Amino acid sequence: MLLKILKTIFTLIFICLLLIAIVYANGYRINLTNSMLKGIYQIQHDKDIQRDDLVSVCLPTKIANYAHSRGYLAKGSCSNGYTPVIKQILAIPNDKVIMNTNGIQVNGKYFNYKQEQVDHLDRPLNPKIINNNIDGYLLIGTNSKDSWDSRYFGEVSKQDIMNVLKPIWIWR
Repeated sequence: MLLKILKTIFTLIFICLLLIAIVYANGYRINLTNSMLKGIYQIQHDKDIQRDDLVSVCLPTKIANYAHSRGYLAKGSCSNGYTPVIKQILAIPNDKVIMNTNGIQVNGKYFNYKQEQVDHLDRPLNPKIINNNIDGYLLIGTNSKDSWDSRYFGEVSKQDIMNVLKPIWIWR
């Protein structure tokens, strides 16, 4: 009886892992972090990167090392050994950006994304200040204390952006 139960459990685990592999191979990604809305996203092939797009990004190694040392980023599939992050593009190259503790302005439009001075473990953050046209992409997550984004690491380059994503199923 116990052997039959164990076989059933292992079969179910195998089927679940197989389904996850099939879903991943077909361009779906799952986000379970608080830094972006939790849900299932699909890669949008051959789509140009635009403002407001959701993107999957491999952070530059220096930023990723720091994020990993603070527990913000896990090991994963990026070439530097870390996991990609999912963020929304708030500003693109040549946008005029004013970013400080009061929020962010992009081309004169205000966004209420204030910069925190400490993270969720009360460790000091080093918010970035920008007051000029940017060369890269400004990424934003949710507006929670767990969202580590361009407010704290600055802009990223086009080469850091892996994919544009489309939300398929989002939950809170």
